[in-house]
Amino acid sequence: MGGTSEAGGMGGMSQTGGMGGGQMAMAKAECASDQDCKLINNCCDCMGLPSNSPAPLCNQKLCKATTCAIQKLPLPLVAQCEVGRCVAGFNCKWADVLCKSVQPICPVGETNSVVGTCWGPCVPATQCEFISTCKQCSPTQVCVTKQAKIGGGRHCVDLPGECNSSATCGCMGASVCLKPFDTCAAKANELVCSCPNC
Repeated sequence: MGGTSEAGGMGGMSQTGGMGGGQMAMAKAECASDQDCKLINNCCDCMGLPSNSPAPLCNQKLCKATTCAIQKLPLPLVAQCEVGRCVAGFNCKWADVLCKSVQPICPVGETNSVVGTCWGPCVPATQCEFISTCKQCSPTQVCVTKQAKIGGGRHCVDLPGECNSSATCGCMGASVCLKPFDTCAAKANELVCSCPNC
């Protein structure tokens, strides 16, 4: 990640890292607000999707509990828009864990959720409201950090196909660094979206 410095850029976004020169593809945001998202909660999935996207096919029609219930998604059951992506909103902030139980090992692409003050089920890292560390993201995901004097947070985002396996401000910045976090900088395995006036 990283690359040549960019000034100005897409949609007025200030960029301090990214690809330089030539025509480049640019990833697009899925959402600008929570109202652009819907929650899929069935026997197969618990996930946020753009409101106009069809739900993934689920051939399992009968289940004792929906996936959101099994994965203990916090109430209210509504999708959220975070860094331009629709997410279910699992609590994945490991700093909230106070219990002494052993941390479960999750498959690649998933991370430990937190229920109350203890470890919860493994959930897709891209469906978390926030994560605690970029290490929770898989190699095919990009860690996006919203940075401000107060607030902010980290998120795992799937690396868009348009970006040719390279996460840069030039390709991804406009899709994840939304106002007021619209200043993008590229670091090792991370994009930082900052809000100078926040």
